[in-house]
Amino acid sequence: MGKGMKSSRVLELLLVSSLCMICSGFIPCTNAYSEDPNDDDINYTESWRLNSSSSPPPYQSSPPCFPGMFIFGDSLADAGNSLSIFPEKFARRQEEMDFNQTDSASFARRFDDGILFGDYLAWAMGLSPVEISPYLQGVGSVFAQGANFAAGGSTVQQHLGASEVLDRHAVFPNLPFTLQQQLEWYRHFKHGAAQASPNINHTATVRAVLPPSDFNSSLHVVFAGYTDYVAPLLSGTPKQEVSSSVTDVVTGISDFVEVRDWTGARSVRFSLTLLSVHGVANILLVNIPPLGCTPGILTLFPGTEDDYDVYGCLTPFNAIARRHNDQLFRLVIELQVKYPLATLSYGDYYQVAHNVLRRPALHGFEVSCPHDLLTACCGAGGAYNFDLKVTCGVPGSANGTLYDGNSCSNSVDHLFWDGFHPSSGVSRYAARSFMEGTEIYPPKSLVQNGCLPDYSQFY
Repeated sequence: MGKGMKSSRVLELLLVSSLCMICSGFIPCTNAYSEDPNDDDINYTESWRLNSSSSPPPYQSSPPCFPGMFIFGDSLADAGNSLSIFPEKFARRQEEMDFNQTDSASFARRFDDGILFGDYLAWAMGLSPVEISPYLQGVGSVFAQGANFAAGGSTVQQHLGASEVLDRHAVFPNLPFTLQQQLEWYRHFKHGAAQASPNINHTATVRAVLPPSDFNSSLHVVFAGYTDYVAPLLSGTPKQEVSSSVTDVVTGISDFVEVRDWTGARSVRFSLTLLSVHGVANILLVNIPPLGCTPGILTLFPGTEDDYDVYGCLTPFNAIARRHNDQLFRLVIELQVKYPLATLSYGDYYQVAHNVLRRPALHGFEVSCPHDLLTACCGAGGAYNFDLKVTCGVPGSANGTLYDGNSCSNSVDHLFWDGFHPSSGVSRYAARSFMEGTEIYPPKSLVQNGCLPDYSQFY
């Protein structure tokens, strides 16, 4: 390492001098982050504070960026599908618990503090999350602007579905969902919408459905792959073996986007056939957050001092996420070249999380100590407020201490809500970054049809 690089490393370490990483854990911080006013990050805090007490900037009405949105993925995007179909596997959670500190029950039954990335993105594009109901929800569903097919526990790799290690007492329940199954749901939903549209009863339980003519021009969001890495790690699979599965995971996502014909023959493949049968598809592929920064991984897999980066994250686990993200980005580039009439976008959620770690206050996260960002809002004590035996919503005992299962009061100031799921504060920042074009490729690819980003509903 050259002298200049060593000096740079020293300066980085000084930024977090209050974060003392030693083998036994962290010691409390005594000073806050110092922000560089000349930093090249966009300072969103000058115009819009990321907390519920602030007022959003004025919004000028415009048409929505897309007529609707369809969402696929795992628990990072699940708005209630898993709990709706397998409520008994969620006995550890209060079914209607609303952690998000809003007054709306519409944002309960999620794996975070309520409002997901997909909700914020819908708002920003001029859509309404309550009209993009979970496909499996049933009573009260509204599909006027699309549907959410994401399901907690879903994997890209078929053989990981319904893993025996994921039982009801684990962070990820034992569920039989896969990304390809969600594609079958989508196909069935589209067929049903085409049949129901002429005779739709707007007073019925399912009050409205997006017109079939708008399906192909709607945005299709794929936020998948996270469970394919977390689940094996929790089951004891060596991280080297988990890392070697990256190509299989990204290939699975490729097969989802560049779908085989519906009979399953590998010799015939139609790009975007199921997501855009009659027109150009709009697809957003979102990468995965930094695994090595999650309270769960940090707690369960402590490393040596050299395993941690300047922010306190475990670099060997972040390397798995970066490998996945690099291959996913190359996939987007390859598909865009191969199918120039399609609009494919790459959303960099990993970089969003890194930006928060690098300059928390600049992006609306109020912390006095950088380590606070890495602790779970809802957990059970310890250095990272995480224990597998205590999850949100249900009291439990860990290390001889009884915890009530309640959350902190400032979830938006944490990088992660629980051991593995990003907080709504990070999701909110991600949605805004993507709309502004700062952490998405191609830039401004979500701003279509003359729309103006709408942040008026951001809590």
